Amino acid sequence: MSEAAQAGASTIIVPNKFLVGGHQLKNAQVYVDAGAALLADEELFSKEPKLLLEKILNLIQNEDRRHELSIKLQQFAKPAAAAEVADLIKRAGKL
Repeated sequence: MSEAAQAGASTIIVPNKFLVGGHQLKNAQVYVDAGAALLADEELFSKEPKLLLEKILNLIQNEDRRHELSIKLQQFAKPAAAAEVADLIKRAGKL
């Protein structure tokens, strides 16, 4: 998601709700609630693959929606994250 946010890519998230205690779904919901990504239920489209295809085609055909998702997802980007983490480590080492 970090790379998608940095690129401002319109994103359909397909979390696995059974892995790591459902954290993928909880994390995905943050983006969905912010209007920054769409959610696809893996269970549903594994039974009916056309549902995912329809969601993808709808997004491809809706430039305004893609733009809206892109702008909102970019708000999650942290381009200086590596430098910030390195700074935290340096400061922690001085304690």
